[in-house]
Amino acid sequence: MRGGPGCQHLACIRPDPRLADADFLRAALAGRCEVLRFQSEGAGSTKGALTCEQLKHFQVPLSPPPEQRSIVEHLQQKTAQVDSLAARIRTGIQRLREYRVALVSAGQGQ
Repeated sequence: MRGGPGCQHLACIRPDPRLADADFLRAALAGRCEVLRFQSEGAGSTKGALTCEQLKHFQVPLSPPPEQRSIVEHLQQKTAQVDSLAARIRTGIQRLREYRVALVSAGQGQ
């Protein structure tokens, strides 16, 4: 969880590896970020912080650990594919910008 500047709120979750894969739990919590944010703001505080008590009662559905690991590997594979595609798109955009500059420069020389 991230807080604003000067935030001093920190919570540590240590999953039992027999029950939950840490990477799976991180992905599950990241996927529920909006729910967690809503809970932190809904407590009546203007600070928007989750308490350890709130986290303690937050439920995350857990499949068997081997299935969790399989899900994590699938997510990592898909994330790598998206990252690769995003990098190719950024490169293409940069080349198009360079091409535009070259065309403008060539047009001004005429």
